[in-house]
Amino acid sequence: MHRRTYLHWLVVLAVAGLLFIPPGHRSVASAASAGPRTLPGHVPDVVRNGQAAQLGPHAAGDVLTINVGLRLRDPQGLDAFLQSAADPSSARYHRYLSQDLVNALYNPTTDQVQQVISWIQGHGLSITATYPNNLLVTARGTVSQIESLTHVSLRDFRASIGGKNETFFAPANDPVVDGSVADVVESISGLSNIPRFHLLSNGIAHGQPAYYPQDFANAYDVNPLWTSGYNGSGQHVGITLWTVPPSDSTLNSFAATTGASTATTANGRLKVIPVDGGTTTADGGEAGMDIESSSGMAPAATVDYYEAPTDTSGNPTDVGLEDSLNLAGTDSNNNLQITNSWSECEPSSTSDPFVSATNNIFTSNSATGHTYLFSAGDSGSTCGSTNPGADYPASDPYVTAVGGTRFSANVGPSWPGEVAWKYCGTFFACLQLGYSSSPVGSGGGYSVIFNRPTWQTGSGLAANGKRGYPDIAADGDPATGAYVCYGASASCGQIGGTSLSSPLWAGILADINQYLAAQNESAGFLSPTLYSLANGTPQYSEYHDITSGTNGAYNCTSGWDAITGWGSPDAWNLARDLLAANGGSPTPTGTATSTPTNTPIVATSTSTATAIVTNTPAPTNTPTPTNTPTSTGTATSTPTATAAPAPTVPSAPLNLTTSTAPRSSNGVVLKWQAPSSNGGSAISKYNVYRGLGSGSETLLASVSGSTLTYADKATTSKTTYYYQVTAVNATGESARSNQASARAR
Repeated sequence: MHRRTYLHWLVVLAVAGLLFIPPGHRSVASAASAGPRTLPGHVPDVVRNGQAAQLGPHAAGDVLTINVGLRLRDPQGLDAFLQSAADPSSARYHRYLSQDLVNALYNPTTDQVQQVISWIQGHGLSITATYPNNLLVTARGTVSQIESLTHVSLRDFRASIGGKNETFFAPANDPVVDGSVADVVESISGLSNIPRFHLLSNGIAHGQPAYYPQDFANAYDVNPLWTSGYNGSGQHVGITLWTVPPSDSTLNSFAATTGASTATTANGRLKVIPVDGGTTTADGGEAGMDIESSSGMAPAATVDYYEAPTDTSGNPTDVGLEDSLNLAGTDSNNNLQITNSWSECEPSSTSDPFVSATNNIFTSNSATGHTYLFSAGDSGSTCGSTNPGADYPASDPYVTAVGGTRFSANVGPSWPGEVAWKYCGTFFACLQLGYSSSPVGSGGGYSVIFNRPTWQTGSGLAANGKRGYPDIAADGDPATGAYVCYGASASCGQIGGTSLSSPLWAGILADINQYLAAQNESAGFLSPTLYSLANGTPQYSEYHDITSGTNGAYNCTSGWDAITGWGSPDAWNLARDLLAANGGSPTPTGTATSTPTNTPIVATSTSTATAIVTNTPAPTNTPTPTNTPTSTGTATSTPTATAAPAPTVPSAPLNLTTSTAPRSSNGVVLKWQAPSSNGGSAISKYNVYRGLGSGSETLLASVSGSTLTYADKATTSKTTYYYQVTAVNATGESARSNQASARAR
């Protein structure tokens, strides 16, 4: 935009009361500083606390990529604007700004960016990227050049990280920046490759329905939006991740099984955007779940997959994730909803370079109307070895954090009821639920480093003044998880986690944003409005309040809680309440921009889940589409009514294995897979048989039909035991599984 036009609109908007320009508005950063400045918080905690063994200097010729994060010029003014944009009584309510306006008022200037570029280039590094919001400058250079630039000593260390011995490089001291940029530079990322990020998903097969997109649409009242033509058309959903997305053939396999219209590269609705070179790291289900779940809820939206880079160990880099998050919120795709299914344990300070850079990204890009959704975590109230311990970025005030629930019954045509994701806190308790680690459950709690934003109010919040999370929730318990296909050759199975919850919300939000766009509105930065609605008296009930469950340190209560936030969505009600809050009519006016390109079939309660890794399974008694979706996504699928066969007993459970429990726990651990056929009737339980000799097994215990593991604690040391398992449905008991034995410790 030309400067004259740009200034003209600044004046117009200011007169109209749509811009918040504080009295005496001025830049925080001055043109120059009196001298060099130390940037605190850049030495990893494990190094700073003396818990890492130093191995020596890092190789001087190693080439690294760094991000130099620039300071917001007026963070207080930006925060005040976002508060006014979230206040329904304000004339600025939901009047978000263009990138140019945010830059002019709050972000670093182009002159400051050039100032940083000159400083970097003066030390021999090359510039690889800058961004429209002027918050990051990405550069590349040798260790020697970076040490000269930042005055740090990069060393190699070894330490226990997440229970594993890891070797990594890190600065032995905090960086010092020259006086020429001391008031401009806030953080420098990429000075360490210490492993810190992890994906958030848990996958097991339960022999019960693995839910399809239409199931979630039924549960969360999405169908009225779809039938009115609001299916995400014209909207973009951003995803950031560091694994290769599924192939088109895998996504088409998912579509053929579920009947859902799914984004693929061939139909143009999946765009893979390699960031900083992208990655070759194979996907274990996360990318498939993010794409299929968000696309499943918004069948006409475009999914923009920002493929972050990984290091030589396959770990994501902080620089790559910063770049992915910032690109997703500033490029021409205009992803109003950006879903992220990953986290780290919250660092000890906001001076941490990744926290500093990403918090600025979230804050600035919220002012342009973007919502960053983050999974709340899958380890209950624990993060690492700390309970309660917060997950970041879910704990950031400028993201919308999504917790996990569990459906109370099979999903029919409407909401089946929900409780919190079933929590387990010990090894054996989690083993009984099919997990190999503990604890497991919906993340949630309170930040240690972020104060509570002014808009976060409501019953249930602790009186500690800290940011509480999650804000909202959706299905996440693997026991009621989603049918997911991933990889290059269609490995499919039932997967859950809060990394299912977040993309479900992202897809729903894309539908709602299309609905709002029909009346020239948008949801904007979602979190403040969610709290405004919850604390107000809207015409419709936009949440399902979850009042039962725990995540270890916290319990579900009426209203907001630190497990499920305000609850799961009623999409149609939420859309109408958001429109009414914006001053519009809660009934759509005019004609929707498009109609659904495909209506997914309904997954019935007799669908059966498959093992977590199989080859394009065919679920039992699943309605078959009358025609297969074409690559253009214009076909319509409907269920075919067929008579159900008479139920029979199930086939035998598969692949029974045994292992000894950890020495501290004792006992024998059994695991098996669901039968290849449930006989046309849901499996109600599994019987576990044990004997002291082969063929002498007698009934030991029974477990629920959703459990595929058993811990036998009643064992005698150095004794060999033999086991078999059967499956039971309404008709009767199956034949016994293969025999497996183990010698107790």
